[in-house]
Amino acid sequence: MANLDAVRASGEMVGERRVVTILFCDVKGSTTAAEQLDPEDWTEVINGAFERMIRPVYQYEGTLARLMGDAILAFFGAPIAHEDDPQRAVLAGLDIVAAIAPYREQVKLRWGIDFSIRVGINTGLVVVGAVGSDLRMEYTALGDAVNLAARMEQTAQPGTVQIAHDTFRQVKDLFEFEALGSIEVKGKAEPVPAYRVIGRKMQMGRQRGIEGLYADMVGRETEMLALANITTDLKQGVGRIVCILGEAGLGKSRLIVESHKVFRSVVGDAGNWYETGSLSYETSHAYGLFYRLIRRVHGINYDDSLATVRGKLAMLLEGLPETQRSRAARVFAALLGVADESNELPQDGDTFKREMVEVMAGWWQSVFAERPTVLVFDDMHWSDAVSIELLRHLLSLTEELPLVLLCALRSEREAPAWQIKSVADEEYRHRYTELVLHPLSETDSNELLNRLLANADLPSRLRASVLEKAGGNPFFIEEVVRALIDNGVVVAEERIADGVARRFWRATSENSDFTIPDNLQTLLAARMDRLEEATRGTLQAASVIGRSFHRRVLGVVDEAGPELDKHLGTLLRLDLIREAARVPEIEYMFRNPLTQEAVYKTILVKRRRAFHGRVGEAIEGLYKDRLEGFFGLLAHHFAIAGQRDKAIAYARLASQQAVSLYAYEEALQNLRGALDLITPEEISEIHALLLEESADVHALLRDIPQAISLNQQALEIERGLEAADPVAVLRQHCKIVQLVNEAKWNMTLEDYQQVREAGLVSQDELEQMLVAVADRPPQAETIRGLAVLSLNAWRNLVPPDWEKAQAFAQAAVDQAEQLGQPVVLARALGALANVLDGRSRLRDHVQVAQRRLELSEDTMGYDAVERIDALSGAGMARMYVGDYEQALLVLREAEALAAKAQSVGKQVAALGLQGQCLFRLDRWDEVLATEEKWRDLEKRYSRRRVGATCFAVALSASVHALRGDLDQAHRYGKESADYMIAVSGSMEEWQRNQFY
Repeated sequence: MANLDAVRASGEMVGERRVVTILFCDVKGSTTAAEQLDPEDWTEVINGAFERMIRPVYQYEGTLARLMGDAILAFFGAPIAHEDDPQRAVLAGLDIVAAIAPYREQVKLRWGIDFSIRVGINTGLVVVGAVGSDLRMEYTALGDAVNLAARMEQTAQPGTVQIAHDTFRQVKDLFEFEALGSIEVKGKAEPVPAYRVIGRKMQMGRQRGIEGLYADMVGRETEMLALANITTDLKQGVGRIVCILGEAGLGKSRLIVESHKVFRSVVGDAGNWYETGSLSYETSHAYGLFYRLIRRVHGINYDDSLATVRGKLAMLLEGLPETQRSRAARVFAALLGVADESNELPQDGDTFKREMVEVMAGWWQSVFAERPTVLVFDDMHWSDAVSIELLRHLLSLTEELPLVLLCALRSEREAPAWQIKSVADEEYRHRYTELVLHPLSETDSNELLNRLLANADLPSRLRASVLEKAGGNPFFIEEVVRALIDNGVVVAEERIADGVARRFWRATSENSDFTIPDNLQTLLAARMDRLEEATRGTLQAASVIGRSFHRRVLGVVDEAGPELDKHLGTLLRLDLIREAARVPEIEYMFRNPLTQEAVYKTILVKRRRAFHGRVGEAIEGLYKDRLEGFFGLLAHHFAIAGQRDKAIAYARLASQQAVSLYAYEEALQNLRGALDLITPEEISEIHALLLEESADVHALLRDIPQAISLNQQALEIERGLEAADPVAVLRQHCKIVQLVNEAKWNMTLEDYQQVREAGLVSQDELEQMLVAVADRPPQAETIRGLAVLSLNAWRNLVPPDWEKAQAFAQAAVDQAEQLGQPVVLARALGALANVLDGRSRLRDHVQVAQRRLELSEDTMGYDAVERIDALSGAGMARMYVGDYEQALLVLREAEALAAKAQSVGKQVAALGLQGQCLFRLDRWDEVLATEEKWRDLEKRYSRRRVGATCFAVALSASVHALRGDLDQAHRYGKESADYMIAVSGSMEEWQRNQFY
């Protein structure tokens, strides 16, 4: 309660977004009862009810938000979050019901009226904070989750606790339930499942793992070997003290489960294993650790009647030496809350503590002396101080008894339980083993993911995102996988493999974004809530900057001033952040990506926008001389800040930068982010430009249908502008025709025919526009249009119109000569070289190709594609005139440059031409070596990226035939023919060229 009171007293309950568990409780039948009583009497009755309704809320550190006539609203998770808030809310609800029952009987006897209460609970995202006006303010929660909790209360039966499904998912392993089916809720399209809480289970364990999935433990081989050795020694009567240390989710509890299996296999029924855990809401329950241990060892249930508890306590005492029974009766009665029936005077505190040590030591000696025993104390970081002090005195019994004390706790030095680790290490080192758990390595994390989702087909981006977010924490990995399954991002399907039906997991999307599960959100929020308000504000500001953040940027964004380094020091000590670099400047990083997300999600959207704007402006000011390293980040911050123009400008720069590094997917991601800021119906130049730039990147990825579609959308917007730019319209038509030209022989006939229809429309438009500007000075776009029409005339017309093709190409060269731009002239020469090749004018072809190659050297710095095409064109021209060695030199350069540019289709084309040269030189082994290269590319990339490999397949078939391997040659020949038919419809329609 101290933390909660401190936050309330500070007046700093700032509005935040939180996952909270909401509890509604009202008095059923209050209207009728109130009518029968004087107002003063009814006030006394309802105040008594309120006292019993409110006390459990405070006991479990909930917040009483409102008193409403005959009802209360409380929530768990704000302003202080606990990782088990849903459990606390349900326990509070059960305690309310239990406390009201005897009070109800009192009211009946005194006033002759009857009433009951009902409790409704739900968990979900809300906004919590001060709500109201200057006239009246209150701290409360708002959101749909509150409405659903109210609906749970309204539909609950009197005297029961009813919860919604989101709460049920988090506490289903801790309580007994009755499923109630689905309940209609106003404003929701689908009914909501509801459950009645019957009571808590005898053994309340924490929920771990994913229902229906199981994964063997990964990465804890050393720890398991140590525990196995300890178990073997225990079988021989040797006692030990073991501390398992690690942060939440690293696998302490799982290690205990696996250790129990080893114990059963080594010791079996000849030994005892007793397991108990401390509870976060009972840290002030004196001797709570031993209270739970006694119940566990002697089978005393929480719902046992007083008479039953007394009976089991009597049996416990009979097992003790007779001389100890009297003192033990007093101690155990006090621990179990059973009235002491002796008439002895009460003891003072020190005497009771001494007697407690003696009685517990005697109990352990009588119960654990004969059989090898393991006592497991899980979550000891939550243990109360007096329990720890008592346990410290009992550590010496491991010297006498066949007893292992297995203690699992977090590395929290301020917790009382840390004494056990310290004392054991200092005074019982010969019997002490310490196992410190660290995050899993990337390899082990990936292996755990594979074991959880056996037979999984996950996109690399999604897999990488899961592993990156989880940060090596096994529990986080499990919960993220659970979230993916619950949200339908990963689905199971049954397939037949080797005649056996097996479950396979398939991703429905490559999207690597997913929501943090509620239980992780609350777990991480609980860590954050331990911070002072100012330090918490620094952490929130840092979370807006990102997973990593520079000290200088945070200094501008945060309002901590001179206190900033103090706050950062606190965050470092709590292991929420770590120092990532000091050179060239101080940089920090969140220890775990999910922590950064969880902190960020607590900030109200309005405050986030302001923060993001300040971050963007800080980066612009601090790094104005080297902004190129921040383009994507600036686009992100200004987009969320609502500064659209800046966000789009930086997104375009980030995309251009990504294209220059051949990171095409990243380029598209930046452009998609910019397009998301524009409404689909907006008619503007920037909208058209973003669509066109997206089309260009799709073209680089050889996704020709999508590229054409985006160019068509850009074209429609260009036409809709008040002052349409004819050059921009011409450019769109040119690009569409060019894409259709490139599509032939690289996709199926059906797909090609669809894009060809778009090409025919743009071809006509392009020809008309070029005629209209024929008497104007040359421009790069008109020259490009002529070159594209030249290629179209021989590649897509049936039969090829070589005269038309040469006329377009020559006109392009003539205009390019006048324009005087090397890259434009090089492209025009490429168009002319293709025509000369097709018309078998081989010497002219070589001369034009060589001139193009020389010009391309000047364009290489900013047009790598033109350089690759020039190299391949020159190699092909030299091959046709028999200059194979020189052809191989330039073709290998083309291959290397295409590989660097990730232009897979051009890489395969260069390999195919190399194969032809090698074949004509009778270097057959090298022909097959080129095949290995493009076969590898076929495995790693889609067919649309690789392009036509049927030429190379046919060449390899010829090599196998010449070597006498006719079966292999036949298989290769069929593969080549099948591909040709797939992209042309028939062999007769296959492209006409000299080398087929």
